Amino acid sequence: GHQAIRIPLGHPPVIFGLPGSEHLLKQVLGFLGWRSGESAFHVFDNGEISTKVLQSVTNHDVFVIVLRCDSGFEVNFSLMRLLFLVSAMRGESPHRLTIVMPCLEYARQDRRLVAGEAMPPKLLLRCMKTAGADRFLTVDLHNQAESAFTPPGTSLDE
Repeated sequence: GHQAIRIPLGHPPVIFGLPGSEHLLKQVLGFLGWRSGESAFHVFDNGEISTKVLQSVTNHDVFVIVLRCDSGFEVNFSLMRLLFLVSAMRGESPHRLTIVMPCLEYARQDRRLVAGEAMPPKLLLRCMKTAGADRFLTVDLHNQAESAFTPPGTSLDE
């Protein structure tokens, strides 16, 4: 059975997908009957990224799907594009902003094996929170302890 997705009354849902997420976005939209959000991305000659939300997300329950697997984009490029999109959306005052990332990038680097190593999943979640995400949804955590990485005041659902 499917668990119901509860959407607060008065906050219509809208789902955005980053480039590379189109197939999953189409399946989710077909299943839920929600509408797709519109955004635009541009890469300048020097490699900088421009991101724009093409519709109002004010007071909406916003979901952003990030699926890198088939995108052909380098992981760090995709993550920067995600951060810029989330930041642009946060500036438009959505009710709630959830990042749907079936595969949490850098999940295998979830612990320090030797002194001086970084813990990228923790930093990545903090960056997404700082950009404006309220919640994170993932399907496959490398280690259940990663749920402890969630910044205060946010939810990490698996």
